Amino acid sequence: MANLPARPSLEHLKGQAKQLHKLVRIEDQSALGRVGPYFGNPAKITLQQAQLVIAREYDFSSWTRMKRHIDAGLGARETTEQRANRFLDLVCLHYGPDNTRGPAAFEMAAAILEAHPEIVAHSPHVAAAAGDEAALARWLARESFSVDEPGGPFQWTPLMYAAYARLPGASSYMTGVMLLGAGADPNAHYLWGGTYRFSVLTGIFGDGEGGKVRLPEHPEMAEFARAVLEAGANPNDSQGAYNRCFNPDNTHLELMLEFGLKDSDPSNWWPVEDGGLPAAHRTMHWNLIIALRWGFADRARLLIEHGVDIDTPDNNTYPTFTEGVTPYQSALMRGLPDIAEIIKARGGDAEPLTERQQFFAACMSGDLQTAEKLKPGHMGKDPDTEAEILREAAGNGNLAAVETMIALGFELSPVGTQTALHAAAWRGQVNTLKVLLAAGADAKLRDPEHLSPPLGHAFYSQKKEAIALLLQAPMDIFFAAAMGRTDQIDARLAEDPDWLDAPFSRVVPQSANSGDDHWAPPLWKAAVSGQIGSVEHLLEKGANPDICDPSGTSIAESAASAGHSDVAELLREYPR
Repeated sequence: MANLPARPSLEHLKGQAKQLHKLVRIEDQSALGRVGPYFGNPAKITLQQAQLVIAREYDFSSWTRMKRHIDAGLGARETTEQRANRFLDLVCLHYGPDNTRGPAAFEMAAAILEAHPEIVAHSPHVAAAAGDEAALARWLARESFSVDEPGGPFQWTPLMYAAYARLPGASSYMTGVMLLGAGADPNAHYLWGGTYRFSVLTGIFGDGEGGKVRLPEHPEMAEFARAVLEAGANPNDSQGAYNRCFNPDNTHLELMLEFGLKDSDPSNWWPVEDGGLPAAHRTMHWNLIIALRWGFADRARLLIEHGVDIDTPDNNTYPTFTEGVTPYQSALMRGLPDIAEIIKARGGDAEPLTERQQFFAACMSGDLQTAEKLKPGHMGKDPDTEAEILREAAGNGNLAAVETMIALGFELSPVGTQTALHAAAWRGQVNTLKVLLAAGADAKLRDPEHLSPPLGHAFYSQKKEAIALLLQAPMDIFFAAAMGRTDQIDARLAEDPDWLDAPFSRVVPQSANSGDDHWAPPLWKAAVSGQIGSVEHLLEKGANPDICDPSGTSIAESAASAGHSDVAELLREYPR
């Protein structure tokens, strides 16, 4: 959320809306991310809807309200409505491009509420999110009160805000129960970007690609979810199950199954619009396939016990080396023979593995003797698949499999792809990281999708032990410059002095898309990161401060734009 300037111009704000509308129409990803939480199909929004997004980014519920505020000459003066909307924006889980906010945003929301407790009287949405039962009771007592009235920055119902709120030291469970008792719709939801269905239940479950730290489950998740399900929520919450598929806890699935989730229920986490289901998956089967992928044997058992389809081949949204094979074969090929035996005992398709599949199964089971026998006919035949199974084993913490593949001579540092170190770092598999590093895996390589080394993945997923370990490993000079690690800068320059003014493209995998910063030398990375120590060190080593980006912007100007005036001054005044 942004603050209006002291003398805001409505014409300037209209220009912002026009620019946003233009960017959305050309499918600019940043613009789509701004619009996604508000509208079903962000690529088709009108100019008026773009104006509404701009208004909400300034904490107003509508363009009209913002216009009135400006016309009244209030400028930067904050209203109760703005504070209330900012509180709701900060206190709720965010999915999509800005799913990295997490605890810091929740603490900011708490500070707003502490400084301005009157905001709970502004709307039932604030009262619900704050867990303020007394304030909500006053709203419920009003004759004109509508329990599912949309409001706040996302135009959600009060129950939705209660489900997604994560106010530190508080719980919105009881306000949620109060709303359910007043007849709130337990199936309220929104479509993120017109595609992903986020329901009340989804918000209570929490978690997701941003990780459990940034997207925590509700503090009373099981109780709140049960209350919503008892009120009639659809137990087939595919998006909620997807968000929690990365971690082994099964509480959400146990509840969904208890309240009637069936094997025949279609996946509904990817609808184009309500009623449209392009995903050809079923919720339980999809979760079985993904449980096998992550090595979650207990989850696979739970689903099998509740009648999941154990015959249909792997048709996962994200193709892997088991695409097209049966659950029985997938379990064997992923080193889960106990699950394979359960499937076989229940009459599932138990077609034997091919010899090549047996090789993968031996690798993933940590059966070095069998893998050695099969190695001559299969090792090296498909480097991409070999990289994939090593990566999967590393991410799952399957140490026996990783050690087996190291002994077999698997490539530990394939260039141009995500490596096993990346996978282990993201999942926080510290013991696996130690084994891979000891075996010579290169911690400097960047993956083509995120252009990040393994340490960047550990930072993103906030795996503290993995971060501590990888901080001791070699870094490329660009990451070292951005981190202020002059020791690592010196180590890379000792290996090759040409790294001093090398462009970032030198460490970018060939398969990656071109980027705006691929021209940038290490000095630019240090400057825009505010690492004045790295900047001084690189300048002393002879780095060229006059290199400019393709548009002619200097490194000093880039540093100033990033808010690092001290770095900009140093660069401007450094003797040429």
